[in-house]
Amino acid sequence: MHLADFAIYFLFADPAGCNRPGLGLINFNIYKVEKCGNVSFHYPFSKENHDNSNDWFKVICIKKDVPFLNINGMNLQLLNFDFWSGTVTVNHPISYSNCRKNHHNGMSLNLTGTRFYYSDFRNSFWSSGCGNLVTIFGNGTNNLIGGFLQPSCRINNKTSSIVSCPLIIPMGLSSFFANMSNMVDSSDYRRKRSCEFVSLISNDHYSYIDDFDIRKRTHVPMQLQWSTPISGECYLNYSSKTSCISNGDQYCWSMLSSIHLCVCYKDTSDTSYLRSCKGGKCDIYKYCNILCLNTPSNYCSPKSCPPHYEYNNTGFLCQRKIQAQNAPNLRSIIVGT
Repeated sequence: MHLADFAIYFLFADPAGCNRPGLGLINFNIYKVEKCGNVSFHYPFSKENHDNSNDWFKVICIKKDVPFLNINGMNLQLLNFDFWSGTVTVNHPISYSNCRKNHHNGMSLNLTGTRFYYSDFRNSFWSSGCGNLVTIFGNGTNNLIGGFLQPSCRINNKTSSIVSCPLIIPMGLSSFFANMSNMVDSSDYRRKRSCEFVSLISNDHYSYIDDFDIRKRTHVPMQLQWSTPISGECYLNYSSKTSCISNGDQYCWSMLSSIHLCVCYKDTSDTSYLRSCKGGKCDIYKYCNILCLNTPSNYCSPKSCPPHYEYNNTGFLCQRKIQAQNAPNLRSIIVGT
């Protein structure tokens, strides 16, 4: 991972109303941004030839051109790495397809026992076809996620249309099964044979859907969650538990626990009112986010707060616990006539 312990000077902005002196010489862990082909990545991911015991986040770089992740024995091409949202986009086999050449039985890759889960907020189910009943099961065929009926084949005499499935994807989804049942009476409507599919597809690839030809596709982009963003306020602690990436220090993060990070994004704006100053502390890393690293078979939910935090059910975020302080006993005197 090219991890080194460098002594660097940390520079802080001094917007109006904030008078915080620089912290001077501080030891930070610096992580190098690595690249394979056109995909850049960094902590916790690294190339497989580097010395690191965390095999889950090993990137296999084939001919220095195409990056892959080996997840439960299957090599998935890595398309994108997003540190802020805790996701990777991979080229995943289509779940269900009845095409003669590229037939798929509806089963997804089983992520059980890994640090990855199918993202519930960065993916959607899509299907092509008409007049079929689509059903999706998650983490076992007895766990129904939902289903829907495709548009009628009689609409504009179309035999196939690509539509998004209005289903809520459960959190912590490690596998799913997609099925398609023909609901059209062939004696009532002469229907042409066409390729049909059902699959989970990344929300960042809508343009990909517009030019989608299932007959030529075996894989689709999907987003896997390697960590879970958690709403809540946190700050860099400027200690040996703080790390930055070497590419312009775009991100820095502090360890709140063995699985919780306080990730802060660099504010490059010169407008002072965009910067928040609290308790006299002002610096260039303003936009902070809590990330909870998934562990094998343990999904971090949005309520998985770090130590010394508690979940606020009203605000739907993690807040620091308020420590009770010993207050002197006060006597109330009622004065009246």
